[in-house]
Amino acid sequence: MPDRIQELLAQGDYTGLMETLRTANSSEVERLVQALREAGDDALKGLGLAVAGAEGWKREQSAKALAGVQGDEVAKLLEGLIKDADPAVRREALLATGAGRDPRALPRVAAALKDGDDRVRECAARALGDLKDAGALDALVEALADDERNVREAAVRALGEIADRRAAPAVAACLADTEDTVRESAARVLGWMKDRSAVGALVKATRDGNRYVREAAVRALAEIGGPEAAGTLRELEKDSDWGIRDLAHRELMFLREGDQGRGAEPILEEPDLKSARAAAVREIPERDESAGSEPPAADEARPAADARRLADRLRSAAKAADGKKGKKGGKKGGGKEGGKEGKKGKKKGGKS
Repeated sequence: MPDRIQELLAQGDYTGLMETLRTANSSEVERLVQALREAGDDALKGLGLAVAGAEGWKREQSAKALAGVQGDEVAKLLEGLIKDADPAVRREALLATGAGRDPRALPRVAAALKDGDDRVRECAARALGDLKDAGALDALVEALADDERNVREAAVRALGEIADRRAAPAVAACLADTEDTVRESAARVLGWMKDRSAVGALVKATRDGNRYVREAAVRALAEIGGPEAAGTLRELEKDSDWGIRDLAHRELMFLREGDQGRGAEPILEEPDLKSARAAAVREIPERDESAGSEPPAADEARPAADARRLADRLRSAAKAADGKKGKKGGKKGGGKEGGKEGKKGKKKGGKS
């Protein structure tokens, strides 16, 4: 097959390429598209003609094989596939367009948020997140009101990828969504955005009826920081759910509160402590997410104990770092004084 494709490319026989695509099996379609990608724009024009007359699943595979490929011919080909009659083809074409990161594609991808197929709309939102262009904010915010859960969730995540804080109020409103997964995604995204205007909504989300939403809100508050976030996490250390108590305790140790907080950031960010902190964190095992609100058995109550041990390690590392600084200071600033004291001691010893 590869030799035949190269022969047809050399001859410019696009009719032959179309026939090859029609008779190709699944693995051969991918190799055909790969060969055409590498052959340049003229070959891609031929691919456009071949794809237009191919079966739906072959058009779908062709779109998938073009993911991340840049260039005008690829853009034209994908633009046509985004309007394909088959929703499966439209989905793959949108994802491939997003992977190409061409900002010129934004209008046609955003338009697909109005598609009649909810999975196509979901892929459109994901593609806009991949494009990471703030020009998509309005379209994505509008998609937060979509009737389908998967579309709303994809739109929330896409806004998180763009990370423009102007969208924070709209994302915060999704903490009241009827679907757990949308609320959880909204909490995570607000943590990524680090917008302190969302702290109030996140504090409320820590009392959500879904445990995963609560955990996402706890982590987001730790990401954002500040006195209000810190106060909420301290309260959650007394929560009735042991998992939430443990998570709040862990996050407090790494909370960045700035000048208004309890000063955790300067200690944890000392260069001498970074390696110690990383090593300590690696030793904390992952908690079983399927566990309920009841306290674990004695042999399973490890995360909280490991968190306490981590705190002890950090305190020890801080002391060690202070000791190193003290020695350096003594060498630099106290060398002469130390020498004088030594001489005085020798004189006293000689007299006695």
